[in-house]
Amino acid sequence: MASSYNAGRPLPLVVSVKERTETGPRFELDAEVLKQMMDLDKLSSAKVAVISVTGAFRTGKSFLLNFFLRYLRALSRGDTRDWILSEDQLDDGFHWRSGIERDTTGILIWSEPFFIRKPDGQEVAVLLMDTQGAFDHQSTQRDCATIFGFSTLLSSVQIFNISQNIQETDLQHLRLFVEFASMARESKDKKVLQHLWFLTRDWQNSHEHDYGSTGGQEYLDKVLACDSRKPKENQELRLGIKRYFERASCCLLPHPGKAVAAKDFRGEIHRLDPEFVDEMEKFIPVIASPQALVVKKVNGTELPGKELFKFFDIYFEAFKNGKMPTPRNIFDATVEMANITAAQGARQMFEDSLDPDLHDDEFFDILEVLKQQSLEYFLSNCMQPESAATKKTLEKLQEEIQGLLDNKKFVRRLQSRTLSADRKNQQLQHEIGRLQLQNMDVLQQMENMEENFRRTEEEIRRQSVSKDEMDRLLQDLSMQHLADKMKIQADSEKLVGKVNQLAEMNSQLKNQLSVRQQEAQRSFERREQLRQSEVAELQSRISQLESRKPKRSCVLM
Repeated sequence: MASSYNAGRPLPLVVSVKERTETGPRFELDAEVLKQMMDLDKLSSAKVAVISVTGAFRTGKSFLLNFFLRYLRALSRGDTRDWILSEDQLDDGFHWRSGIERDTTGILIWSEPFFIRKPDGQEVAVLLMDTQGAFDHQSTQRDCATIFGFSTLLSSVQIFNISQNIQETDLQHLRLFVEFASMARESKDKKVLQHLWFLTRDWQNSHEHDYGSTGGQEYLDKVLACDSRKPKENQELRLGIKRYFERASCCLLPHPGKAVAAKDFRGEIHRLDPEFVDEMEKFIPVIASPQALVVKKVNGTELPGKELFKFFDIYFEAFKNGKMPTPRNIFDATVEMANITAAQGARQMFEDSLDPDLHDDEFFDILEVLKQQSLEYFLSNCMQPESAATKKTLEKLQEEIQGLLDNKKFVRRLQSRTLSADRKNQQLQHEIGRLQLQNMDVLQQMENMEENFRRTEEEIRRQSVSKDEMDRLLQDLSMQHLADKMKIQADSEKLVGKVNQLAEMNSQLKNQLSVRQQEAQRSFERREQLRQSEVAELQSRISQLESRKPKRSCVLM
């Protein structure tokens, strides 16, 4: 059964706020759902591929994602032959229904990732995201843009689900991201937008372009072609889509058949149009097969789950009010998070590259080499290396790497046999106390930051500026506050980790000292027993010798 491989369910990651105010948030990021995903051990460390489907309401996004579920379940079982005819139903995954009312609200994420091994041996966690339908009577244009924008920034593959034809209004949804990506391009950073698929459903012009991805690419090339008859801004948009996405593709699908509109339809494959089934069977592996999976990257760096969820937080801060952030807002947030990720990668590189079996002289020499290599890693993977913010991050990283280096030296010296156990214990206690005081300072920084945030927020609200300008200032402040909060929390976690490490060493040292004392006591007792045994034996021999001496007789005269 499929449930033995992935018994997941759709979880509401982003939900619309029921009681909206003019200035309050329009969407909420479900903290419990985010925590549930972050607590999945393998997901935290694994590289992640995020497949998202977005587009107009009632165009079959949830229906489409259930085909991905069917394929990934078969892939997890190790046999994708005839996967589309498997016993899995299309109604046991993301909920969908026919009709004119929307079914999905906000953004849903499948609760269980699929762990797929790529041909190069890398295991990738595949996450599926479903989005609220756009352009219905319950959603504003701002709401639609928010959901579309948030999912596009977080996905490694964004499937833009479109009915019948790609319209100019469909392309306009991508303008924000093209402008955002152009900033990264101008700053010589790597591409920040990955794979974009235009999935054109109910294609009616198969006589011009065949169904499938080949005909779809021909059609997309025609749509994105630039000529003098198009307005200049539309030409620039088309050039941007081709230039700034790692890949832009299109697939043309026929109508699935009349059965999907029936009230009793539950996703039975045999009731769908055979031509639709054939094309879907070819399309899904183009995106989800092991060799085709696209890992989520930021500035060229592949993200593990733990880092990806930090981007969930920072990007959501930009979109939660339902007001589209400026390309500069998104770019600054991306730079901030990309540099945090690069710094984390540099620290991890320093930690992972150490060989504990090296002799002391080699060990101390290699530390300096690894320090330099880690800093070079950061400079190769950061964004905006010449900016003041990035230079500040580099300075902080240099301090942290030096701290790691000093800590490694300290631990290695504690392992020396020339240092007495009492002396080791004293040094450990001193270092633990120093780190605990340092962590108290970090926590105080957090309190000060929160107080400064509240004070600055109040000052902004008292300013005589337009509502749009105030919203922009508050948005910038919130995003910076969240990024700073993440940094301080990370600092505190690292310090607590060091304290725990040294406390464990101290505990082991005490145990070793106790064992040695017990061994010394047992050794003393054995020697004492041996000595007493030897004394007793000597006394016994003396007694025997005494007994063998002839007795002298006394002669009375």
